[in-house]
This record gives sequence, C-alpha cells and structure tokens, in this order.
Amino acid sequence: MRKKTIKSTKIFSQEYYSIDPKSLGQLANLKKIIDMSKQDSIGLKARFFRPYCVAYLNQVLWTINEKRKVKVFSIDSNLNSYLKQSGFEFLSQEAQFGELFPQENIITIRRFKDAKDLDSKVIKWLENIVYKFIPNCSQQLRKKIVQSLWEILNNGFTHGKSKYGISSCGQYYPKKKYFEIAFYDSGYGLANRVWDYKSGKLELLNDSDCIEWAAQKGNSTLQNPDAGLGLFLLREFLKVNQGAFQIIAGKGYFGNMEEEIDIKHTLRNSIDGTLVNIRVNISENIIYKLKGEENENY
Repeated sequence: MRKKTIKSTKIFSQEYYSIDPKSLGQLANLKKIIDMSKQDSIGLKARFFRPYCVAYLNQVLWTINEKRKVKVFSIDSNLNSYLKQSGFEFLSQEAQFGELFPQENIITIRRFKDAKDLDSKVIKWLENIVYKFIPNCSQQLRKKIVQSLWEILNNGFTHGKSKYGISSCGQYYPKKKYFEIAFYDSGYGLANRVWDYKSGKLELLNDSDCIEWAAQKGNSTLQNPDAGLGLFLLREFLKVNQGAFQIIAGKGYFGNMEEEIDIKHTLRNSIDGTLVNIRVNISENIIYKLKGEENENY
C-alpha cells in the first residue's frame, strides 16, 4: 500500500518559549501562523517549550482541527520527545525523536471537555498531584490547594464557555525544586468577562486591570457569595510557599513568576481565552500550613 505523502511547511516562530511576558505574547503569533498555513503537517522552529506552551498548543489545535486535519512537529528532536511523553495528540509523522525526559516528572496533558468532567476523578487527579509533589503539606492546606485548582477549572467553564474545553499540562523540575502546571481554555476570556460585567461601574484601563480585579478576594462576575475565592486562595498559598503564578487573557498579563511583587503587563499580541500558569515550590524542610493551623494535629 502506497504511503500517503504529507505536505509540510516550517514555521519561523520564536525558538524558546520561556515564562516571561515576551514569550507569552508570542503565543498568539504562533497560533496565527498555524492558522495561515495551508499544510497538514507543520514544522515548528521552537526548540524549547514549558508546560503552558504544550497546554496552549493542544487547545489551539483542537480548535483548528474542527475544520482541518493539522499536526505539528518541532525541528528539535528533543522537543518532539517531550511532546510525545506529555501525551500531545497532534504530533506529525514527520517528527524525529531525541532524548527522553524522566516520565515521572511530567504531568501529562489532560483535556476537560465540559463541566461534567469536573467529577470525583478530577479531584482524585488533583489530589495525586499535590500529594506527589508537596509531601510536607498539611491535610487542610492540601484540600485548599485542590479546591483552588478545581475552581480554576470550574471558572474556565463558567466564564470561558470554551467549545473545546480546557487543556492542562505540567512538569516537575527536580533541580530547582518546584513544579509548574498550566490550564488553558480558548473561550471568551477572563478579561472580556470582567469588561462586560464592570462596564461603567469601575475604572479599568486595560485587560491586565481586569485580571487583577478578578484575582482579588470576593471579586467575581457571578452573583455567588463563594465565587471569586479560587484565584485568591491560590495566591494566598503561593505567598506562603514563595511560589508564583501567571494569568493571561486578551493582551493582559498579571503575575509574579520572575518578579518579587505582582506585576501587570500589556502583551504585544492578544490570546483567545484564558491561560493560568502556576509554580509551586517544594522544600523537604518546611511543613506548609494555613494561618491558624499551628496548634492543630495532623
């Protein structure tokens, strides 16, 4: 049987996608170039992806492949191996593979199709991540972290209303003693929701202001007394943990991944939907507890 010929083209996009706002601003450009290509196998110039890039690209290709059948590969064989080990679903047959990464350090891609997916299995999955990578965490704080992560997913469905669900991916960095996990939906976007809700009621100058507003305690576009706690609780834990976070929606950036304080930044390009990237530090010498837990036994 004759082998099908795959038409491919190489994309000259950014090579290294780091965690700085500049790299995040290039994500939209990457999607734009893939959209414009008429080939069914696309070669990426990228040589290095962090987990948020994998989650983003996975979601983007779900949206594109509703009308087309597109797969991608990197010109770097090691990145192809990383994508394959991450469970990336759209890897082209043209991909050449290099060195393998320690599989136990990869939080493989998981796509949540709709709100019905947020069941006990998802809670168990989140608990396993927390137990695995934060062994010295109090039981009560573990519950709060899982609750916060679950609410990020729930908010994605409530606010984003993405037709293609939410994609997640993560990785543990043993030498640096932290893990990162990202959630991305290509829906309406957190900044757009806040703009709609607060129009004429609050002085918001840009998308970054909208994200910052949504990350404050009690702020939500939903009329629910418990709404708005997800991002706030997560930020409170990350302050204790000395971890970090990034929230990107539209052209807005709000986070503290490489900075000592939370910063806002306007990206060069606008992304669809909302991307949340979280870094959790791991120390074998610290037992992390919530405020007021000091006298409780676990």
